[in-house]
Amino acid sequence: MSNNNIIYKMDDIFEIVQNQINNILYNSFEYYKKFNFILENENIYVNPEDRKKPNNIYIVLKVLPATMTYGVANVPITLTAVSEQNHIDACQRLLTEFSQSFNLIKGRTESGFFYNQNYKAPSSMSSFNEMFAGYRNVFILSGSILLAYNSIQTKIVYYNHYNLYGEEGNGGLNTTDFEELEIVSRNESTLVSMDTQPYSNNNNFSESSPKFASGNFGFWIYLVNNDFCKKVLKLKHKKKSIQENYFAFGVKYFIDDDSDFNETFVEIYRLQSCVINENAGELPTLNVTFTY
Repeated sequence: MSNNNIIYKMDDIFEIVQNQINNILYNSFEYYKKFNFILENENIYVNPEDRKKPNNIYIVLKVLPATMTYGVANVPITLTAVSEQNHIDACQRLLTEFSQSFNLIKGRTESGFFYNQNYKAPSSMSSFNEMFAGYRNVFILSGSILLAYNSIQTKIVYYNHYNLYGEEGNGGLNTTDFEELEIVSRNESTLVSMDTQPYSNNNNFSESSPKFASGNFGFWIYLVNNDFCKKVLKLKHKKKSIQENYFAFGVKYFIDDDSDFNETFVEIYRLQSCVINENAGELPTLNVTFTY
């Protein structure tokens, strides 16, 4: 298979959605056990006998035209759900739990696809539809699923305590106290400074040798109550000594939990810049840049 092509089937999308709905039903079995959920593609047909069952909830998965570029497919989908008869509680709760639980969640299908999901909250499209022996509501949930092969994922781990003088052992790094940062956007760069030699060879090409390397590491997150944000704020407002400007991050590269590829690189950085953005109607964000 060419690296620039990705071939997926309807079953791949259906497998992701069905497994995740089943996960919600299993975790809240006592609540959902009296309802019968029917998940189908666009060709769903209602058996005449099913019209007598008021606790049936019909969910239709529709796959919209995908954008496919260089081994990545961005597949828009919609879930259209017809609620239980004369009520909306179970149907609305299921779709809401689905969008909240699996938004931005990554994983891998049995056929080997890496996927990343993005969902919107469900909304009511129409109410009081006369259907079968009563009234039902129609909900719609839209989103997109990103599919790719062999995509390497990253996680950023912040170690809460780094002792400059190494009193905690392991080079001053306490690896038992850490947290994964919920980063919205990140960029990282490494620059190698080259030393061009003052001589040339027979072809008049000079040679360069690396002298040193420097790195920058920047990201922005929402300003939340955790050890990382509090340490940055204390440095920003001079409540910490500049000698305590050390941050230990572990950058984890992996494909999935079952893959042989799983590397974590721990680096010590110093805070270079800190910008707080706050606009009316939005949560404050923290934009930071580190260097080593």
